[in-house]
Amino acid sequence: MKALGLTGLSVADLINLRSQGVTPDYVKEMKQAGYDDLSVSRLLSLRSQGVSGAYAAELKALGYSSLSVNRLLALRGQGI
Repeated sequence: MKALGLTGLSVADLINLRSQGVTPDYVKEMKQAGYDDLSVSRLLSLRSQGVSGAYAAELKALGYSSLSVNRLLALRGQGI
């Protein structure tokens, strides 16, 4: 995770990320989708709501290129 820019993580952070399925591959996927500055809480929220890099990329391809993390969560939460 450190190599992906997530520094200063506590043991509790690592446990929470792991238990929610936030893997290094997931972090890479979100970064490739254009979400570079993700905190532990944002990663946990995105993962728990089922937001993937593919979902973000699909929305971007539809013309929604600058969606915030909160907007992604709202759209996903509404089933869009």
